Amino acid sequence: MAKKKSQGGRFPLAKMAGSSTLQNNPKEKATWSPEYRKIFIDLMVQQTLVGNKPTTSFNKVGWKHIRGEFNKKTNKNYDHLKFKNYMAQLKKEWNVWNNLISNTTGLGWDPVIQTVIASEEQWADYLKSNSKAAQFRRKPLENADELNIIFGGTSTLGNLRITPANQVLLNEDCVAESQSQTHELFGNTKTPLEEIIPNGNNNEGDTIGEGEETPSRRRSRSETATSRRKKRKDSRTSELSHCMATLIELAQEMAKAQLQRDAEMEKARLEREKDREEREAERENAREERKAEREKAREEREAKREKAQSTLVTALDRLHEMDDIPADSDLYIDVVELLEDPSAREMFILLGPTSRRKWVDRKLARLYPNRYGASL
Repeated sequence: MAKKKSQGGRFPLAKMAGSSTLQNNPKEKATWSPEYRKIFIDLMVQQTLVGNKPTTSFNKVGWKHIRGEFNKKTNKNYDHLKFKNYMAQLKKEWNVWNNLISNTTGLGWDPVIQTVIASEEQWADYLKSNSKAAQFRRKPLENADELNIIFGGTSTLGNLRITPANQVLLNEDCVAESQSQTHELFGNTKTPLEEIIPNGNNNEGDTIGEGEETPSRRRSRSETATSRRKKRKDSRTSELSHCMATLIELAQEMAKAQLQRDAEMEKARLEREKDREEREAERENAREERKAEREKAREEREAKREKAQSTLVTALDRLHEMDDIPADSDLYIDVVELLEDPSAREMFILLGPTSRRKWVDRKLARLYPNRYGASL
């Protein structure tokens, strides 16, 4: 008895320890790195395609598989609420992106970065009522194709899956007929003989005399039923092949149209790029011209300044050569002030020694008549 009690004491403790290790930690904050995001989205796509998303959310089987596989791959222990909240966040992002690419009238598409091209004015106008779309100005929605499968819904035809995000418009009559024919070909549990003779042997007209059917009569009836079944199957197979050929032709036409749209958008993008480069070249030329004009004006000012300095030095040299004008006299200072004028300075340099003195006396008499008027 003591041995059983000690064993019974060990197993509950081990069980409690194990359960505490596996239980969720509601306080753990979920972090969704690009790697975790991709794992979660891939798992949702997988469960969507296998039919575990019958409504807008997954069923218990789908959520259990997603939660188990994600925690196993990431070594995390996220609970159901964390997955559900992040799925809601992804759907909001997808809705914003889907609304943006569905309202591209007058806008362009960049096949390189896979997002909408618009002018600043167009973006500003769109963001007034769709502010959350600003995140897609220079980059597309990550994992957009996978999110289209998850949130865009999926319809099936046999092994063919077509999503609304692909914008495939099928012939509904053709699809219904194909499904009906597939059911008839592979889902009928009755034998051909039972379809012809529902209640077994027919005693009203299938016997010879009062006895049972002869083996030859039964063999003939079986061969007739087999022939009819083969004809119906061949006819239905032909009709199903025709419907599948119609779907393939439609898909090819859509692919061709998409290639044409991509080519047109690429052509428009190249034209916009060319216009942008031309405008940039024009602006660059204008900047260079303005820069050259400023440089020319600066050089002219510098030349004038150098010339003024040169003529001033020359004029002062000529003044120092005039012995009758001492450097410490008021007359010398008045002449220096007179030579501050560039035109007067040039004339002073050009005149000879005798004429230079007369020219100085006349200029000073006009400027200072009270001091030099009598000498003139």
